[in-house]
Amino acid sequence: MPHKEPGKIRNVAVIGHRGTGKTSLVEALLYESGTINRLGSVAEQTTVTDHDEDERKRGMSISAAVTHLEWEGRTINLIDTPGEASFQADVLCALRVVEGAIVTVSGVMGVEVGTERLWRRCDELGISRLVLVNLRERDRSDFDAALEQLRERLSPT
Repeated sequence: MPHKEPGKIRNVAVIGHRGTGKTSLVEALLYESGTINRLGSVAEQTTVTDHDEDERKRGMSISAAVTHLEWEGRTINLIDTPGEASFQADVLCALRVVEGAIVTVSGVMGVEVGTERLWRRCDELGISRLVLVNLRERDRSDFDAALEQLRERLSPT
């Protein structure tokens, strides 16, 4: 593997409350970048980052998983983190080694307590964030309500 200039490597954690589509987002990013040629599914137990048998059986991530993709001459290392509060140690460790985070928020549930906790931790660590309102295809999904919650609960006062 050829040497990659450090300035062309990005480390990004995908974080959010349980059930907000973090693993599915990572899968879609890998697919769209051409890293994988078939889109996996959490429900079908075919995702790249949920490779542990227990994760597949539970239908949720229980540990952080690292994968990468190439995009416009850069290597992007993605850390898919668990959303369940019982497994937050891996999320906190991941936040220590990244320069940015993608925060997933459910379009149905909006900003949940796990989101608020992780947001505050990113503030403490000075981590840049991008927010993705996910699960918009679901019944009762309300982008405007989720956006308002983001402004009210996560914006600086």
